[in-house]
Amino acid sequence: MAQNISKVTMSALCAAVVSLCLVSCNNTAGDSALHTVMLEEVKPVSTQDLGEYDGVIMPHRTVSVSSRAEGVLQKMFFVEGAEVKRGQPLFQIDPTVYQALVNKAAASLSKAKANQRKAERDLARIRPLFEANAASQLDLDNAENLYENATAEVQAAQAELELARLNLSNTIVRAPISGFIARSNVDVGSYVSPGSGELSSIINVDTVNVEFSLSAKEYQRSRMTGVCFDAHCTNPEHETDYFVTVTNTDGCVHPQHGCVDFAAHRADAENGTICIRAIVPNMPHVLMPGTHTDVEVTCGHTHSRLAVPNAALVEDAAKTYVYVSDSDGKLSRREVKIGTAIGDSVLVTSGLQAGDYIAVSSVDAVEKGSKYKTLKH
Repeated sequence: MAQNISKVTMSALCAAVVSLCLVSCNNTAGDSALHTVMLEEVKPVSTQDLGEYDGVIMPHRTVSVSSRAEGVLQKMFFVEGAEVKRGQPLFQIDPTVYQALVNKAAASLSKAKANQRKAERDLARIRPLFEANAASQLDLDNAENLYENATAEVQAAQAELELARLNLSNTIVRAPISGFIARSNVDVGSYVSPGSGELSSIINVDTVNVEFSLSAKEYQRSRMTGVCFDAHCTNPEHETDYFVTVTNTDGCVHPQHGCVDFAAHRADAENGTICIRAIVPNMPHVLMPGTHTDVEVTCGHTHSRLAVPNAALVEDAAKTYVYVSDSDGKLSRREVKIGTAIGDSVLVTSGLQAGDYIAVSSVDAVEKGSKYKTLKH
C-alpha cells in the first residue's frame, strides 16, 4: 500500500514538473514575441544647414566671338586659352576693300562740301538782287533749293563716311568681354563673314554659376521649412538670409559664399527635378567650369526647429506618420509634415510638439500590429 502511495506521489511530482516546464516555455515564447520599442523625446535642435546637393560648376558668362566684316583672315593676335581683356584685338581681316570704301566716301564728302559752298555763295548773291528787284522770286527759290539740297548731300556723305569707317574698324575683331578665350575655330587665310559662324568664344569665370537639382518633394519640403529658393522671394515668412558654399576639386571648401539667383518654376519632364542656380564669386579662378562639386545651402543664422530621426517615419499614401506614445506607453499613429533633411534626421513643420515621445525603433513591427513594450531612452 505504501509503495502504491509512493508511486502516486512520484507521478504527481513528475506531472507538476512537466507543467512548470510548459509554463516556463510558454512564458519564454511570449517574451520573444514582445518587441521592445525605444522612445525618444522630440526636442528643438539648432541648425544652420538646409541641405546638401550634387552640383555642376558652369561659367557665369560665355560670349561668342564673331565677325561683322567679311574677307580673308590675315592675323590672329592671341594665344588660345589665354586671358584676354575687353576691347583687345583678336583677329585681323583684310582691310583693303574697306579702306578703299573709306577713301571713296571721304572724296564724296569733299565734293558734297564743295557743292554746298558754291550753293551758299549763289544764294548770298541772289538775295540782295531780289531785294533790289533785280532778281525774280523764282531765282531766289531756285538758289535756296540748291543750297538745301547741297546741305543734305553733305549730311548724307558724312553718314556714308562714318559707316565706311565703322566697317573698316570691324576688320579688327575685338574681345567683347574680359575672360579666357577658347580655341580658334578658323585659321589664318580662311574667308570669314558675319554669317560664317563663331570664330571663338570667351568665358568669364570671375563669377561662376553652380547648378544643382532638387526633387519636387525636396523643393516643397524646403518651402515648408521656410526656405525660399526664389531669387526675388517677398514672403516675409520665408528665409532670405541663406547662402551657398561649394567644395573645390582638392576637397577644400571654397572661401567665398554664393547666393541663389534662379529657381525653375516647373519640374523637368524627364527626371522630375527642379533646377536651382547659384552665383559664386571665383577669385582667383580656383573653381573650374565643368567640374562637379558638393553644394551646401546654409542659413546665415541659427534657428531652433523640431527634428525627428528618419527611422521614426512611416510613409503611407503620400503622407508621413510617426508613432507617438501617451503617458501609459501606448502608441498611436499621427500625421506629420516634414521639411528639409538634416543628416539622419528631418525637420518637422507640423504635427508634433517639443516633449512628445515618439517610437524610433521597431516601427515596422508596431505598424504590423505586433505586441510591444516601450522603453524611453
